Amino acid sequence: MTVSHRCCYPVTLCATLLLLVSLAACGSEEAGREKVAKPTPPAVRTAKAPTVGAEDKPCAPDGSCNLGLVCNGGRCAEETQVCTVLHGRGTRTWDNTTRAFGACTSLTCDANYHLEGDACVADTRSCTPLPPDSTAATQRWTGSGYGPCTASACTKGYVTAGGGCRADNLGTACADDDACASGRCSTETSGSGKGRCAPAGMVFIPAGTFMMGSPRGTIGDAKEERQHRVTLRRAFYMGRTEVTQGAWKALSGGINPSCFQWKGADCTSSNANDSGPVERLDWYSAVGFANAMSAAEGLPLCYTLSGCTDPSNGWQDGIHSGCDGALFEGLACAGYRLPTESEWEYAARAGTTTATYAGDIVAPACPSVLTGARGFPAGTTLESLGWYSCNAGAADGPPPIAPGGENPGAQGKPPRARVSQNDRTHVVGGKAANQWGLLDMLGNVEEWTGDWHGPYPGKVTDPLGATTGSNRVFRGGAWVNQPRNVRAASRRSYTAGLRNNYLGFRLARTAPQVGVR
Repeated sequence: MTVSHRCCYPVTLCATLLLLVSLAACGSEEAGREKVAKPTPPAVRTAKAPTVGAEDKPCAPDGSCNLGLVCNGGRCAEETQVCTVLHGRGTRTWDNTTRAFGACTSLTCDANYHLEGDACVADTRSCTPLPPDSTAATQRWTGSGYGPCTASACTKGYVTAGGGCRADNLGTACADDDACASGRCSTETSGSGKGRCAPAGMVFIPAGTFMMGSPRGTIGDAKEERQHRVTLRRAFYMGRTEVTQGAWKALSGGINPSCFQWKGADCTSSNANDSGPVERLDWYSAVGFANAMSAAEGLPLCYTLSGCTDPSNGWQDGIHSGCDGALFEGLACAGYRLPTESEWEYAARAGTTTATYAGDIVAPACPSVLTGARGFPAGTTLESLGWYSCNAGAADGPPPIAPGGENPGAQGKPPRARVSQNDRTHVVGGKAANQWGLLDMLGNVEEWTGDWHGPYPGKVTDPLGATTGSNRVFRGGAWVNQPRNVRAASRRSYTAGLRNNYLGFRLARTAPQVGVR
């Protein structure tokens, strides 16, 4: 639109006025035009989950399902499904002729069971006639059939030996292994156990009196380790080494709870480290193994467990679920058991009075902690005795214990990085024995004892620890511990459900006694 006016004012002012009039006129014209709405972009459609034909969805109206699925009971399912049978599991396949799943086939049986026909059958079964002096006998599956009928329990005073029962002559004089029902004549070169029948793999520990605890002012000393005099009236046998993975598997049907099942610094499932100490098992599993050892040799069981929610063999995987109590039959029990805390320290000291059975430790921690250097302190006594943080690669010390179980990432902390393949447990028996022939009493894995944790009493005879409590005691230090914690007097404890890759155990048995009740 053109705007024409005559202006009677100065030129500059007239130009400004004409511009304002033009703008006002344009604005009025623009306002009068019909406004056109901007086009709306098309809506984005999202694919909805299929309502028919997909797995676990209703079948299509014609009874069909997506490729690889079948219509079973109005819903679509995979053509092959996992199925379970008593003591095993397998698979079942859809049969288009019968329009139903077939029988459970390709069975894999649970541990201690094998496949016979289409059923999983126990590897061990009762049998008759009973061998002489036995009260029960069993046959064991060999892979192609059941083996001979062998004694599994004997009358009092007899123990299982060579498939039958033989008079228990533990502790009697012997000239060779054949003279002993246990199959082992002691090889001790001195002491009261020399030349006497002993349990296989165990060392005779004489009765005696010793000072338990740590002298004040020594490296690593703690208040709860105050010294006190302890008398042990009963001689006993102690496992020469910690219980190995091989020994555990022999009674568990091959099940192995351990982290370090072979080479490497990380947990593996290779199950090929039979000479390594079994670890990552709770206290109830340790006493469950002891009971299983007793049962296997026809000996009385030393523990009665209560509250367990899994079977009596629930110890096999290292997690004896739900157990909340254990009645100990006492030191007179002739079966296998855990050593008491005082028995453990007495055996570890083997008549010595220093922090280790080779002398006192020379530094509280590894050089990597004290100075940043790796290795172990010059002149340390621990290097020749056991695997600990300075020589087992765990120079940063143990990771924290998580409530109720595993150590990685405990209490919100990240897992401690391992530094080498040496950073782990080692095969048992690789370091020097103490004066009584016991190996790995210090280091490698810490060891459960039978006692509740509690303050030490004064002068005492045959102590069994606190009468009740919330934590069980373990002793000896491990591959993750600094020198100050790898001493004969060092005490640690935790709830009975603790499982860690630095915690194992060894067994004890009371020796035949004369005049001791």
